[in-house]
Amino acid sequence: MSFASGEVATLSLDGTDISEYCESVKLTRKGKDDRHRMLGSNGLVTLVQDPENTINVEGLIDSVPAALFTSNQGSAATSISFAYAPQGAGGPTRSGTCKVVDYDEDTSGEKAGMFSAVLAIDGVITDA
Repeated sequence: MSFASGEVATLSLDGTDISEYCESVKLTRKGKDDRHRMLGSNGLVTLVQDPENTINVEGLIDSVPAALFTSNQGSAATSISFAYAPQGAGGPTRSGTCKVVDYDEDTSGEKAGMFSAVLAIDGVITDA
């Protein structure tokens, strides 16, 4: 496989391609472990928990991504599908379902208005 710059990456949420609005996408697979020293022994017990997977998205404010993020945020919101291709078409694809945790808009006098969103992946990530 040949590698490409990030500009060919794609991100779709709930079947809608929002790549043209995104400046960056970061998929984080963060594991968590608990380490315990047991009384009466020199042993160390490590308990590994399921990973806390998230997607962080940043981009230009527009009504298309804003509607997807704000209408799918909150405890009553249902999971939405995602498909992320970090190397574009022909490269690997990460897919699954997620929930919108955070959505922020930031506008300054120096540049275009930007959004940032955090998506919590609520199931298994399928790597294809």
